[in-house]
This record gives sequence, C-alpha cells and structure tokens, in this order.
Amino acid sequence: MFYVYILFSPIKDKYYIGQTQDIQERIKTHNLRKNLGANDWQLKYFEEFESRSEAMARETEIKNKKRRSYLEQLISSPDSYREARASRSFVREGHRFDSGILHLRPS
Repeated sequence: MFYVYILFSPIKDKYYIGQTQDIQERIKTHNLRKNLGANDWQLKYFEEFESRSEAMARETEIKNKKRRSYLEQLISSPDSYREARASRSFVREGHRFDSGILHLRPS
C-alpha cells in the first residue's frame, strides 16, 4: 500500500504533506532530520492507495489547494470527503476510517 499523509509541527505551527509506502518510518525520518527545522512532527491524516501513482496524484491535488484552511477541514471533517472518495481509507486526528476503526496513539 501507498499513503498520502499530513503531518503537523506544533513548534513551527506548520503542516507537511507527503507520500510514502511506510508512514511510521517516514515520520521517524522527518523527526530525526528535523525537516523544516522541527522534530515534533505528528501524523494528523492519511489516505491509503493501491499504487504510488495514485498516491502521488492525490498528494499533488492536496498541495495544489495551497490553503491551510483546506488542510484543517480535511483533518477535522473527513465524513464529507469520505462520501466523495468512498473507496479510500483515511485517518483524522489519529483515528483511521475504513471498514473498521483503528485507534492510533499520537507520539
């Protein structure tokens, strides 16, 4: 599986959007390298895809919105997004929504 993810840094008060095949490893890398000068990146949202090309297309779609308000709406209100993209899995604030719910504990 491939993932598009949104991270948030409280220190920098910034969001980061990316895509990867291993979310947990990618978050560790962001924090170890102090990407954008922060090492407190937290997973806020992700979507799951069958192929890297689908994940890259969605990453580009999200990045092209260029609005913090869009990211915050996506993170806080996934139900409206789910109706439009019913075949995808996604998480909001540490909770995964698909056929079941997986509770992830933020680090």
